[in-house]
Amino acid sequence: MTLSGVNRALIKAISAAKRHRALRALADPGSQRSAYALAIAEGKSAEERPPIFAKVDDETGELYVYEAIGFDCFAEGGGVTAQKVQAALDEMKGVKTLNVFINSPGGDVFEAKAIYAQLQRFKAQKVVTVDGLAASAATMVAMAGDRIVTNPVATWMIHEAWSGSMGNAADMRAMADVLDLESQTIAETYARQTGGTPDAMRELMIAETWMNAEQALELGFTDEIGTEDPEEDGADEAATSNARPAFAVAAAVTQARIKEVSPAALMAAKAQMIHLKNHAGQPANKRPASR
Repeated sequence: MTLSGVNRALIKAISAAKRHRALRALADPGSQRSAYALAIAEGKSAEERPPIFAKVDDETGELYVYEAIGFDCFAEGGGVTAQKVQAALDEMKGVKTLNVFINSPGGDVFEAKAIYAQLQRFKAQKVVTVDGLAASAATMVAMAGDRIVTNPVATWMIHEAWSGSMGNAADMRAMADVLDLESQTIAETYARQTGGTPDAMRELMIAETWMNAEQALELGFTDEIGTEDPEEDGADEAATSNARPAFAVAAAVTQARIKEVSPAALMAAKAQMIHLKNHAGQPANKRPASR
């Protein structure tokens, strides 16, 4: 797909997001989680969104991975970066439990690995909840959880590391070696969580495996299947049956974009734009930018 084609596809994705804005009245206005999800669903700029974290009390903190991993040039400075995560963790030092909520299509594998390491170092019990989508590099972030919970309607997707490259035949062969190295590292990380072998994980990655909650549980990517809205546990069903929490709205937006726009096309365009903007004169083949 050409860049002009990507632009047309983006317009379709934005239209899909706008269709979901009508659901904003169903959000819980008192929830930081819902406020952040709704800001993403409404396409607010990075400056307009609430912080990606909330310190609920002295015992509990929350981190929201509700965007692409790494700087997102299509989202006006959006994207969950290691720098943002570290700033959030600094604000939540001392909590005993850190809840990490994920609804992300993935992105930069190196940013994801850095966030994974940051979360592992953070001295708290990490509970990861996949609210809508944990795809690609976002699954690496999920692997940092001491306990991983998947919403019953949520989706996982894993695949091999990929990137764009430029140069001569030797450059291309070198890039293939780097991609194999990254894919093997990711497979080994999955194997530690699932109890499977790295080779078995690579087979799932090569096949680009999509999993619903039950399949993720069966394969060991999640430890349990949660409820659609953990904050509503025990609530009167009649009072909540018609309510749709904002994180579910954001999940629907993300999944609508994936259905209407090729993630590979979007990420290829991002890679080209980032390369032109930030790496002029530097060979693109030195770094696999995304998964």
